Amino acid sequence: MKLCSFLFLYLIAYGSGAQVQTQRGFLQRVVTFNKVLHPQLSKTPLTLTDGKPIDDFFSLLEKNWADASIDSLKKYPSSFTNEEYKRLDAYTYLWALASVKQDMNAASTHTNQLVRLYMAPALLRDLTMLERLRNR
Repeated sequence: MKLCSFLFLYLIAYGSGAQVQTQRGFLQRVVTFNKVLHPQLSKTPLTLTDGKPIDDFFSLLEKNWADASIDSLKKYPSSFTNEEYKRLDAYTYLWALASVKQDMNAASTHTNQLVRLYMAPALLRDLTMLERLRNR
């Protein structure tokens, strides 16, 4: 968890120096809320457990954003490549899981799977992207 915190802070500091011209994270959360979370929460919070249910939920989020990202990137031009833009950022995973479970402790309950399989790789992808943007 300390590694994730360090990477997150590093990305924020590094990203501000890279002059990234995008609202990708915000747009991801809008799409995620409108297409996945709001419809689910109008029924009931999900009771996700570790393993396949969380993987399936995150796959649904990734698919919805990948589909919406094509139009979003046309509307909001960015220095990101199409592949970079269509990937979810780390915070979206955390926010979506806590939101759909209606449990602010969801990150603590599912730390191993959430951080190791989703957030850390997302942070590393964004770090690589920011490095590319800084060096161009």
